[in-house]
Amino acid sequence: MGFQATFANTRIHPTRNYSEHEVNMFFAKDVTGVAGELVKISRSSPSDTDGYSIIPVGASFDRVTSLRYNVKDKVTKTVGGENKHSVFGFTLKATLDTDENGMPIRYNPRRQEELQCAVSGEAVPVLRKGEIMLYSSAYVGTPTAGYAMVPWSGGEGKVAFIDPTNTGVLGTLTQSSTYKENQVIGTCLSSSGSEFDGFALVSLNLP
Repeated sequence: MGFQATFANTRIHPTRNYSEHEVNMFFAKDVTGVAGELVKISRSSPSDTDGYSIIPVGASFDRVTSLRYNVKDKVTKTVGGENKHSVFGFTLKATLDTDENGMPIRYNPRRQEELQCAVSGEAVPVLRKGEIMLYSSAYVGTPTAGYAMVPWSGGEGKVAFIDPTNTGVLGTLTQSSTYKENQVIGTCLSSSGSEFDGFALVSLNLP
């Protein structure tokens, strides 16, 4: 099975250039989702980072307690309006409970590797700085080298590419514009490729 063939990786291309020091592994996704989602922190408590969830490991039976262990600190996909300080980064793996056939993957590490995914409750790698390729399902707007990358106002964990010279679209905090300068999280480095339903090379650069 090729990387692009998997249903879990419909937003992010395997071509990447980053340091492992820029990948955070301390948070789990709050719900299932594909790789390449733009996320922000929804829950973080250094004194209570992991523990048992309320979800059974398998079937639930009377007088039997068998709960799943999970990472309690969570990230959630962006909803629009975030700035560069509240955006946490792009997920590099999907978070799943089942595969495309509805089969549970929590007991199948081989299938997890094939899908390049984390199981719900497990930490998911989140990229904070580096260069990646995004499929068209991950962005809004026309990819153009030099355009600013911002969290899309419509949310859904997507980004938008905008002309940084258009003050009606990108302006200071005091200007009337669709996006503000403090929302810029990176730069588009290419036009859209014709393969794989269009992809764009981007540079993510969070504080």
